[in-house]
Amino acid sequence: MRPNDILRTDDLRDRLSELDDAREEFLAETCEAAGIDEDHDDYERLREETAAIWETQQPEGEEYAKTLDILEEVGNADYLVHEKYFVDHIREMLEDCGDVPRNMPWYVEIDWDATAKNIRSDYDEIEIDGQTYLYQV
Repeated sequence: MRPNDILRTDDLRDRLSELDDAREEFLAETCEAAGIDEDHDDYERLREETAAIWETQQPEGEEYAKTLDILEEVGNADYLVHEKYFVDHIREMLEDCGDVPRNMPWYVEIDWDATAKNIRSDYDEIEIDGQTYLYQV
């Protein structure tokens, strides 16, 4: 399994929190440099404009916007499984929950592709950086 075969949404939320801290720092520094504090009439407008610029022109801002979009789309999913790893994921999941014994005799074969295809109806997909991930709905 490669590092990006499964993306944990908790990890994405943690990263979003880090990026949100960076965003808030950027907004605060911009307002301070402009000499505008919370009591100023243009405070909220400046923050909104600065946030839009940060999210479209700064690498961290682009990552923030993309991560936020992903988390909004997948809702309460615990993880995202890369489509190439999905069959292996289903096999491991069924073994872990006890639906399939781990040490089956060598002569017993399971069609894991067909099993994954049957279970896939419980999953939606999302594209991230040109890669397709599946998540349970």
